[in-house]
Amino acid sequence: LTTRHGRSAFSVLLFQDLAAIPLIALVPLFAADSVSRTAMSPLAAVQGLATIGAVVIVGHFALDHALRAVARTRVKEAMTAAALLTVVGASFAMQQAGLSASLGAFIAGALLAESSYRHQLQADI
Repeated sequence: LTTRHGRSAFSVLLFQDLAAIPLIALVPLFAADSVSRTAMSPLAAVQGLATIGAVVIVGHFALDHALRAVARTRVKEAMTAAALLTVVGASFAMQQAGLSASLGAFIAGALLAESSYRHQLQADI
């Protein structure tokens, strides 16, 4: 990161990560049939934003506590299972709200990467 090439590579990778979020959120619009394409209702937009906010807020505050309880068991497979359950749960919540399941997986991955157990998760996975 101290060289010019390293900074350039890092900025390109960071831009790709940030550009992926809106594209993942727009996947359901790209997948819709041209016949069934209708305007998004304001209620659906609010519900989608509320779901994203709820997943981020609940994940931010509850995930560390849950992972701490799992880490106390000292079972490597339990930590991996908790991470996978987090990803599946966030994906399911997004899909139930009418959003892309991959957006939920992306947000869950970001939450897991921000947790204090990220190094243990990385080593286990």
